[in-house]
Amino acid sequence: MWNKIQLKTLNLSMSWKTVLIMAVVTGVLTGILAQIPFLANTSFSDISVSHEWWILFAMLIIVNQKQWWMAGAKVLVFFLVSQTCVFLAEWPLAGTFYTPYWIRWMEISLLTFPGAILAWFALEKNVAGDFFLSLPCSLLCILGIMYTIAFFQNPPFHLLTVCFCFLQAVFWLLCLKEGKHLGITLLFTLILTMGGAFTLL
Repeated sequence: MWNKIQLKTLNLSMSWKTVLIMAVVTGVLTGILAQIPFLANTSFSDISVSHEWWILFAMLIIVNQKQWWMAGAKVLVFFLVSQTCVFLAEWPLAGTFYTPYWIRWMEISLLTFPGAILAWFALEKNVAGDFFLSLPCSLLCILGIMYTIAFFQNPPFHLLTVCFCFLQAVFWLLCLKEGKHLGITLLFTLILTMGGAFTLL
């Protein structure tokens, strides 16, 4: 069962057409969810303010590319298009286009190009690859910790996000690493998570 899931994950068709469709769909849905009042501050609107779902989308694109530059290019385009669609979808619902925020997210999206390249090298079976994979995994764990705190402050809100963050980190660890490299990546992840949590919290 796990082998089938792993094989399917690493053999998805992530053509330019697929990436663009995914960008438009996720962007529009995110924009709509962000403007539904009764979903505010719940797991269903967290996608509009946090990173866990965007890490999933980026990683699915990255692990299905044969070349590092293609991983960077497709992830960059995905974020430029999806984030623009978020604000376009919000426009008629909010009654205004949040231009300053859109510009900010376009600037942030530019960082996804080098970030995706580093994540692509996580596929390598060496210590450097182990470290690169620990970067998104530790970010997911830090987000999970932050949302765990939010959950205890106002249960049951954000419970689904808490589970999703930690389960996704475990998923990528088990999907991309095995043997000693799994252990090394896990160690890197724990160190970065503790350091990040201590700094942020």
